Amino acid sequence: VVRAHERGTAAVAYQPGGRVLATAGLDGAARLWHPLTAAPVADLPGGGAAWAERLAWSPDGSALAVAAGRVVRVWDPAGRLVREFKDLPS
Repeated sequence: VVRAHERGTAAVAYQPGGRVLATAGLDGAARLWHPLTAAPVADLPGGGAAWAERLAWSPDGSALAVAAGRVVRVWDPAGRLVREFKDLPS
């Protein structure tokens, strides 16, 4: 059991190959976890949105897209921000 987000979890996605577990929550953040130990890997801030609601790994597992409000951020598996797309139409 991983208690990932204080106000609740909106989405969960395993990295292809199962090396990292990503969660998105009603606290506006996403988080990366080690899937076997539940140890935290990285906190991914949502950018001020009320909640982070969607997650999607690239097919090769090299990038994670997180949607929070009208902003999409792309992260690498270590939790480093790769790209940000702001104010996308809903």
